[in-house]
Amino acid sequence: MKDTDKHKKEIIDYYNSSRWLYQYFWYSKSSLGLHFGIDEDESESIDQSIVNQYELLIKSGRINTNSKVLDAGCGVGGAELYIAKQTGAQVYGISIVDDQLIFANKHKLARGVNNAHFSNQDFTNTNFKTGYFDVVFGIESVCYAYPKSAFLKEAYRILKPGGILIIIDGYKNRNTNSDLELTIDKDFCHGWKLQEMIKIKDMQKEVKAGGFDIEQTEDLTPRIGQTLTRSGWLWRLGSLVQFLPGVK
Repeated sequence: MKDTDKHKKEIIDYYNSSRWLYQYFWYSKSSLGLHFGIDEDESESIDQSIVNQYELLIKSGRINTNSKVLDAGCGVGGAELYIAKQTGAQVYGISIVDDQLIFANKHKLARGVNNAHFSNQDFTNTNFKTGYFDVVFGIESVCYAYPKSAFLKEAYRILKPGGILIIIDGYKNRNTNSDLELTIDKDFCHGWKLQEMIKIKDMQKEVKAGGFDIEQTEDLTPRIGQTLTRSGWLWRLGSLVQFLPGVK
């Protein structure tokens, strides 16, 4: 088995085996979100913080009824269904986990969102036409790409000239400085089935090397209070960062 195939199987097995955990401790039928969310107010619920994240995607991507949008690593489809319903855009969601897509299509039918489309595809090698999308986004999914350049190359190919790539994900903000931190780093990657956890500066270099201009970078770590309250732990080595690269 190739290393890439082995990694994909590990990811699929992880999400299949941990579905019950997400369902009972994180997942909500309202937002369908399995994300960190973004707080606007300290009194907000985790559901509202996730909706805030969806609204940020709409605003940052300038998504409207004429837009074609890809959710790269769509999970059970929460972001896609929200954006499709709120904007009228044609929104496509891809995942390599069949069980997630079953749930996504179930909720699509229940909510009557006909402009949302789901399929099993690897976001480093899709069947979409070159220059098809106005916006490609990944919420806490691009971390699974290995190497990151594989995802960025494909995102660049399927985006129209002037299209927008939005990445909201976790990155280190410095090198590990002790054996303890190295152990934490290793255990973190193993637990989430990540091949690596890279620094934000290294990701920025990858993005630029992929042909993108970085229009905006924002550290969202101070705005994930609801998630920290729920999970009870803080990413000690990293930050949640939003990228808004634009295609040259």
